[in-house]
Amino acid sequence: MVKLDLGCGRTKRRGHIGIDIFDYSRIYPPGEFIQQNLSEGIPFKDNEVERLHSSHLIEHLPDHFNKEKQIIENGVDWFMEEIHRVCKPGAIVELEVPIMNFWEYHKTVFRKSAFKCHVAQGMFDELSRKKVWNRSFHWYSLFNVKVILRVKK
Repeated sequence: MVKLDLGCGRTKRRGHIGIDIFDYSRIYPPGEFIQQNLSEGIPFKDNEVERLHSSHLIEHLPDHFNKEKQIIENGVDWFMEEIHRVCKPGAIVELEVPIMNFWEYHKTVFRKSAFKCHVAQGMFDELSRKKVWNRSFHWYSLFNVKVILRVKK
């Protein structure tokens, strides 16, 4: 069973392969970490992943240049398509992002103009309508929204 933790940093989930832009390979066992800039794609084949976790990554993604269409796409939308591509039908996708009330504070602290304000609840509602995801659970705290999606293909 292939399980991924995208943008894992130093806190990779046990039993998952961690992928991060920074090199944390020395703190994880061999074969459990890949250094990769995820804005370039997820380094797995189509329909290969059965479980995927990402916490506080997708709000940092820049816009994506689509080489085939020669256009700039919304980075979050492109990344969700990339997640859908690598996941098998029925795969579990667990995503956590900041909620909008926390957004301005987050932008100020990290000085990131690339943050996408639609990432929180509106994005997940839209994903559920696209008929490629079944939203099975969502959770809110003061600062975060967590959604679990099941991949439909």
